Amino acid sequence: MTTLKLTIKDFDDLGYYNGSVDVTDYDGNIEIDAGTGWCRFKSSLKAAGYIESVGSVYAIGDIVSGGYIDSGGDIDSGGYIDSDGYIGSGSDIASGGFLKSGGYIKSGGDIVSGGYINSIGDINSGGDIKSCGCIESVGFIKSVGAIYSVGFIKSGGYIVSGRGIYSGGYIKSVAAIYSGGDIKSDGYIDSGRFIKSVGSLQSGGYIHSGDFIDSGDYINSGGNILSGGYIDSGRFIDSVGYIDSVGYINSGSYIKSGGYVYSSGNIVSGGDIKSGGYINSGGHIKSGGNIVSVGYVYSDGSIHSGSYIKLIGPLKAGGDIVSVGGIDSVGYIVSGGDIFSRGYIKSGGDINSGGYINAGGNIHSGGYIKSGGYIDSGGFINSGCDIFSVGYIFSGGGIESGGDINSGGFVESGSSIYSVGLVTCKKLTSGKVASGELVETGIG
Repeated sequence: MTTLKLTIKDFDDLGYYNGSVDVTDYDGNIEIDAGTGWCRFKSSLKAAGYIESVGSVYAIGDIVSGGYIDSGGDIDSGGYIDSDGYIGSGSDIASGGFLKSGGYIKSGGDIVSGGYINSIGDINSGGDIKSCGCIESVGFIKSVGAIYSVGFIKSGGYIVSGRGIYSGGYIKSVAAIYSGGDIKSDGYIDSGRFIKSVGSLQSGGYIHSGDFIDSGDYINSGGNILSGGYIDSGRFIDSVGYIDSVGYINSGSYIKSGGYVYSSGNIVSGGDIKSGGYINSGGHIKSGGNIVSVGYVYSDGSIHSGSYIKLIGPLKAGGDIVSVGGIDSVGYIVSGGDIFSRGYIKSGGDINSGGYINAGGNIHSGGYIKSGGYIDSGGFINSGCDIFSVGYIFSGGGIESGGDINSGGFVESGSSIYSVGLVTCKKLTSGKVASGELVETGIG
């Protein structure tokens, strides 16, 4: 294949090509050595082989190569840029149309395209990457600056940006997605490895990650959030669908899910935790605000709420259940440790505690009440079945049981005591048994 060598003699004083050879469709290679300045072409620049330039190259039309395109300066085209091989530039690459490479695309500055950007290899930019279409690479996509795409961004490797990733479509990576700024997608975000954003993480669809999801700001998803590792947000986590994590879930503000919330580790929120489904944790659940669930709330550890706990299903913890507000469960309440509420405790089923039960307000159960320690209520105690306590029973109001009342210590009530069966205790220190039979076993 022949090689056309262009020198400074082939360009006028303004840097425009004025040579005798037609370069709009040259059957060979083109080498340009006219210094480090601009070499301009008033039409297209096309070669069957490679195009190589020491300085910058500009064409009003297209730049097309059957080989590679390599420039020590800029590559700028008013039309499209299409290369069967790699495209390499010491500075910017700018195309008025699409930008397509059969190899990698590498630029010391920005990569800008008026159409799509497509590479069979990697895309590597020392500045921003901007596309008015989609960005697609068989290899990785890396930018020192931001990545902007009107369409989707798809990579066969990782996607890394020093400033931000913004897509009008989806963002999909076989490997990790990392941004030194925000990550924002009008479609879904899907990563084979981790997703990490120093700024916010926003998706119009789901967010799926093979490893952890980490945002220095908030996480917002128009679909589900699914993580193969932990989920960590400096502010809130808000999802239209479910939130599912193999690791812990941590939020500096609230956690809100239109579906369930599941973590094999802890679930910790600086504000509320609200779920359109159940809440299930392999560790503990801790909220600086309310815990609200349309379904059940299960924790292998403790459950702590800085306000009230309210749910449609049962409430179960391997450790303590603590609420600064009230506890309201349509189902049962079971705790391997203590149950404490500064407000009321209300259950549509049983209340069963491995430790004490303490409420600043009423205690109401649709089933039995069972405590491995004492039972203490600032209001009344009401149970549809038996009331059993290893320690004392204290009520600032009355006590009412649909079965027996059994205390391993004293019973003290601010009002009458009603029992369908026996009232058994060491001593009744206050109150009156209005119904049932009192059995005092003695203080000893």
